[in-house]
Amino acid sequence: MKFSSYSIALTFSFLFLASSLIAQERLKPSKTETLATFTFLQPDKQPYANLEILFKGNKGSNIKARTNASGLVKVLLPNNEDFTTRSGEYFNGRLIKTGNKAYSAIGGQRYTHKFIEYSFYYTNLKGEGVKGELVTILSNTGKTYTKTTLANGLALFHLPIEATYTLNLTYHPDVRTIEVPDAGHSFVQMNYTFRGVSSYEKEQADIRREERVKERAKAQIQAAAQEKTTQEALEVKRTKDAAQKAREDKAILAGAATRVVFFASQPEYKGVGTITVYDGGKEGAVIGSINSVWSCMRGPEKEGKIEAYVVKSKGTYTYYAKSAQGVEWSGTYEILGGEQKNIPLRIKDK
Repeated sequence: MKFSSYSIALTFSFLFLASSLIAQERLKPSKTETLATFTFLQPDKQPYANLEILFKGNKGSNIKARTNASGLVKVLLPNNEDFTTRSGEYFNGRLIKTGNKAYSAIGGQRYTHKFIEYSFYYTNLKGEGVKGELVTILSNTGKTYTKTTLANGLALFHLPIEATYTLNLTYHPDVRTIEVPDAGHSFVQMNYTFRGVSSYEKEQADIRREERVKERAKAQIQAAAQEKTTQEALEVKRTKDAAQKAREDKAILAGAATRVVFFASQPEYKGVGTITVYDGGKEGAVIGSINSVWSCMRGPEKEGKIEAYVVKSKGTYTYYAKSAQGVEWSGTYEILGGEQKNIPLRIKDK
């Protein structure tokens, strides 16, 4: 039963529309009425098809008519009256004037509303069009219009001419304000080209920047850990060296060992570069490095000025030394006791 009622209602609606369109074809102008024939288009040039149009006159006339599949509508309008039109939610304030001439006919193409055809182009820093950028236009009435740019960077908008708009991009808010005074035009064409880094390029740059930040943080953590390890190793070495020195000093004071001090000696203070001293020969352990040159045979006496030394118990030992400039020394020394024994490396003899 419900299906039958719906079918009847649909059939009635179709018959009413068909009869209405047929009736429009029979309309003729008269002495007091002008025949108005208009094709109503949407801003994208598509017909405003099979929908109602309200013709509103300045003297109180309200006349409704329905367009056909091509957006065409015919209607009789009283003479000597100015009309605006409303197409659903859209209003077109551009006046249709009937005048006072009898048996008149007027018409043409008419848009559902006055609009801005706004062509927005997104280009990169090379001037190339950028595809896939989201473009958002917000009107002061609260409506939002969104488009995604094509391969050439174009996003085409059709905006009602009555409002003011703000254009926004994903990473660039408030790029531009769009405002066109209503000067009575059916539509206004405008265009704007934005040049900047694309969203993809910015996101990739942000990723690389974040990776660099992470790498720096990781490097800092590793450096801090390495520094900590180095300091701990140095502390262990200092502790061991201090303990070793304490044992050596104790042995020296007890007369069981002697500090053997090596130093460079040259009356005219002419150096031969850093001298490295080895214990026992060329293949022996490094005793230390000497950079200072003494002008006497006595050498350093204060511990703070000693550069290379080794602690030995009683016995006979050998040494080897070589300077950065290739000067070599070697020799044998005997330890019989005492706190310190100085061994000069005489530069003047070389």
